[in-house]
Amino acid sequence: DLVDVVPCFRREGGGYLIPEGSNAYHWLATNPPFHTSLMARSDATRANRLKPLVRLMKQWNFVNGHHLTSFHVELMVEAMWRNVSIGLYSAALASTLKVMPSWLNSSFDDPWPEGGKTVDAYLSYAERQTAIRLLKEDAQNSELAESYREDGRVEHAFERWGVVFRDSFPVYG
Repeated sequence: DLVDVVPCFRREGGGYLIPEGSNAYHWLATNPPFHTSLMARSDATRANRLKPLVRLMKQWNFVNGHHLTSFHVELMVEAMWRNVSIGLYSAALASTLKVMPSWLNSSFDDPWPEGGKTVDAYLSYAERQTAIRLLKEDAQNSELAESYREDGRVEHAFERWGVVFRDSFPVYG
């Protein structure tokens, strides 16, 4: 796993302040222990199936041009699957790809109440539209892959997942 190292200062009221990135004079409030705990609790209540699904979506994001931050992907997937059981990964991944475009149509607030920021403020309109288009295309491909899997046509399912993951998905056999 890759780790970002950034300067930070303890924030009055909890969390930390980190540089915003594009503006050297603007600082963002963040709380990694809160988010780590949120993901651990959410993963535990889903039989430890949330984090692998998040990793699959982060891989999808990476091979599709990394239009979304990993943090944004992680929090969206957690919110989508909150209070929902995660069954077969291929079906959960197909569902996530299908639903995520609607989550990108509006701003996404940080679940840390004291953060007071939207997680997706970094996205320009064009970047948002590109991510939505890619998600919709791959939702169709993943739906076809699931259809092939359900029909016992596993080799064809692998081919479709190869399209979704831009050939970073293993070939069948």
